[in-house]
Amino acid sequence: MEKVLLVFLMAIPALVFPKTVPFKLVNNSKWGVQELYIVPAKGFKGKWGKNLITPNVVYGWDGATVKYNIKSGTLYHVKFVDFFGLWGTVESVELGKYNPLKVACHAAYNTNYIPKNPGLGYFEKNPWGITYDTSKDTIKPFHTKLEIYNYYQKLPKRAETTTHFDKQPELYMEGGYNLNAGKVAKESFDDGIVWVNYYRWLAGLNSDIQYSDYMNNLAQHAAFILQYDNSGVTSMPKKAPEVTDKQYELAMQGLKHANIAYGCSLEDFVTSMRWWIGYYRSCSSETAGDRESILSPCLGKVGFGMVGSFSVLSFGEPDPNAKFEQKAVCFPAPGYFPHEFLIGYKEGEPWTVTVNPKYYKTPDINQVSVKLTRLYDNTVIVLDKSHKKASTYGPYFNIKYNVGGMPNSIMFRPDYLQANYADGQVYRVEISGLEDIAGKPAVLTYTVEFFNLD
Repeated sequence: MEKVLLVFLMAIPALVFPKTVPFKLVNNSKWGVQELYIVPAKGFKGKWGKNLITPNVVYGWDGATVKYNIKSGTLYHVKFVDFFGLWGTVESVELGKYNPLKVACHAAYNTNYIPKNPGLGYFEKNPWGITYDTSKDTIKPFHTKLEIYNYYQKLPKRAETTTHFDKQPELYMEGGYNLNAGKVAKESFDDGIVWVNYYRWLAGLNSDIQYSDYMNNLAQHAAFILQYDNSGVTSMPKKAPEVTDKQYELAMQGLKHANIAYGCSLEDFVTSMRWWIGYYRSCSSETAGDRESILSPCLGKVGFGMVGSFSVLSFGEPDPNAKFEQKAVCFPAPGYFPHEFLIGYKEGEPWTVTVNPKYYKTPDINQVSVKLTRLYDNTVIVLDKSHKKASTYGPYFNIKYNVGGMPNSIMFRPDYLQANYADGQVYRVEISGLEDIAGKPAVLTYTVEFFNLD
């Protein structure tokens, strides 16, 4: 079982700041804490100094009291090491505001202790020995590795699902039957919507999106007409004479704002969602917008439809009450991210960043560039308008403006030989050439660490 060290602080305001502040170190799990380091954040160059816990002593449930000279208003880095040598840090924290200092050292996937202060920045031990600081990034990590894993464990998987129907579609008029779009069963709708919300949650968005019977009916008729027309992925299928005006009208409403997937052994909405979120180009529309529509901050009600080789996700009117405060929607998202959701080989799936117009002007492809730094070997990959012409295996950069949600999407991917998204690989993303809402130059930064989900 993988073991990681998770660290959290319980904020108990300290009303007095004496020159020397005693801290009680409280261990909330079965793994003992045997090392504690506290150093000023300013000027830190990687040296942690003296272990503040008595050598050769492992502190368990009872905790330990240590003393350190804390200065009010000063930021510190704190490092903990458990009995197995696993470690974690909390960076740039004003320790005078936290007393007692509480830590949790435990086996991953077997605890309820979750860090509640991701804005401070924190580390979990990296299999490549990579360390990095997210405290100055424009967008901080949203979730811990444990939170992502635990959420994923509750989701229906592709191998476990298939689309069920309350009423099978009728595509032939033999024996007196009329053409009928059919009706998908509720359990299959439920499989699709939980994945919509999981992908949104990964990206730091609200994850309470719902489907409606009305939108499901539109999407089902859209899939029905696409299958009957059988002209491939299109938002304008032809109307056959035997198709009723009402059936065609419902289908066109369902296709007005929709993602379409075709073929690719589609058996369920879980599979369809994977293609849409990943821009799997041989299976869904090559025009931008599939991922961005799912990750729209103002996403309203949605509907699912499936007939034959076609799957449709229809989008209703935007939610007028949606609130969106983060600087951008990024996929892969800042912080820990499952590498299973970003294929790096062959044609590769693009990274996307949609900036919030509340903070940034519409990005200009002639000005914007992306610098990807792989921290394992400090490989730097620069992508800009010179990479606009996509090739099967080569690097790519573009800005799309005809996308769902916010009308801009910075899309990029490295050459597939440079796209190493293995467990523990860390990339720092720096997007320059942006302008803030006041017209001043702006740079957007965040850090992604890939990990194995399965």
